[in-house]
Amino acid sequence: MIAFEKNTGNHAVKAARDHVAAIAGKWPIDLDDVLVVTSELVTNALRHASTDVIQVGAWAIEKDGRGLYSVEVWDRDDQSRPELHEPPPGPDAEAGRGLWLVQGLSGNWGVLDGVSGGKLVYAEWTR
Repeated sequence: MIAFEKNTGNHAVKAARDHVAAIAGKWPIDLDDVLVVTSELVTNALRHASTDVIQVGAWAIEKDGRGLYSVEVWDRDDQSRPELHEPPPGPDAEAGRGLWLVQGLSGNWGVLDGVSGGKLVYAEWTR
């Protein structure tokens, strides 16, 4: 797990990608997909969460040739929840594609409320 102060801005996105790449580099998942999802989840936390700290982690559980792989972003803001907005943004929209990318590139994603006094947004892949 790696932690950032919210005021670190775009530096946090790159540092989070680098941290996750070091963990996920050997996963049987497309690393580019994992890193795009990481970028989107961290960017959402930076832009929308009322928090001073963001934590990013990645883990894998493998057994009998199968695995569950996850990227997680935690923040202290348990009041705001990321949500997909319907319909998807049009071609001229300047924002609103992040969670659509997360949904399309991961096998599953979601939000867990009440985790360590905040929320945990995660994306998962299975193989």
